Amino acid sequence: MRKYILGIMMLLLAGPSALAQETITTTTRFGVLTIDDAGVLLFKGTPVQPTIEANNSLDLSEPYQIGALDAVLVTDIGGTACPALYYFVTVTKSGAKVSPSFGTCSDLIK
Repeated sequence: MRKYILGIMMLLLAGPSALAQETITTTTRFGVLTIDDAGVLLFKGTPVQPTIEANNSLDLSEPYQIGALDAVLVTDIGGTACPALYYFVTVTKSGAKVSPSFGTCSDLIK
């Protein structure tokens, strides 16, 4: 599983399409991910577990198909103290799984 997450992270962060996009809905092969009006990420209309709730806003990347799963990079855009945190949501026919958050709350990334 770590190989998949590392591979997904490299793919998504390597190109310009990996940057968070101004999309509130993205369709995977297994269902739709949506950001509701309250800033909560939903899969098929139900909040993902653990819940991803926007600090200031959430952005979704386009899904990447990796074998039997689709991966979506979710960007939680914060405020002054924490510019952005990231999550991977992997979606299969069994449902959606959320990775632990990653990234930094520093805008001085080296």
